[in-house]
Parts: sequence; C-alpha cells; structure tokens
Amino acid sequence: YAIKSIAEKSPDFSYFYEDLESIEDAAKVSIEHARMTLTELRSGFRLAQEDMEARVLSREPFLSLEAFVMRAQDHLDALVVAERQALDNYLSCLEYFGETYMDSHIYFGRVLQFIQYYKELEKNVLNFQKTRF
Repeated sequence: YAIKSIAEKSPDFSYFYEDLESIEDAAKVSIEHARMTLTELRSGFRLAQEDMEARVLSREPFLSLEAFVMRAQDHLDALVVAERQALDNYLSCLEYFGETYMDSHIYFGRVLQFIQYYKELEKNVLNFQKTRF
C-alpha cells in the first residue's frame, strides 16, 4: 500500500534512493573508528614534534624529521577540520531524522537495508500490477 501511495501522490519521491548514491560507501565507514584513528595519528604526530624539538635543542637536527613535521602539519590540521565537519554533519543528520546516536556504519547500514527492502517491494508491486492486467 505504501509503495502505491508514494507512486501516486509523490512520484518524484519514488526514486529517492537515486539521490543517495554514496550510501553503500557510508555504510562501510565507522565514524567512531575514523575518530579513533585520527586521535592516534595526532598522538603520533605530537611524539614526532617532541622528538624534533628535542633534537633541535640538543643541536642534533634530523632534517628529514623536520621536513616531515613541517609538511604533515597542514595535512593533519585539514584532517582535524574535516573530522569535525563530518561529525557535525552526521549529528545533524541524526537529529533531523529523530534518531539517537549510533555509529555511522550502523545508521547508514539501516538506511541501505531500507532502500533494498523498498526496491524489492517496488518490484513486487510492479509484478503484481503486470499480472493483474
């Protein structure tokens, strides 16, 4: 009944899943795992910075370490900003749909499962309509 109602009253909504082209990829990513990985990366980077500073103070410069720290700082800063933005966007998505917090791979996995069920029901309705006529 729901599929038929959507098709009749909101035909442009019938193919909502086409607007969610990256949902399969999103269902594979855990935002919590990504955040933990970034935390570990920041911790490792801090250690590299401390080692570089200690070598500079002891007048034993390690040029490749200095070059790495200088190049990597901007990349790390960009990752931190991207992580914050991704988390904010994800939390806004959960709030918009009235969901409580859950890891992203669980939430998007549920959305993906809903889409699969919807497509299956859509096929069943079409097959039923074909057999009726």
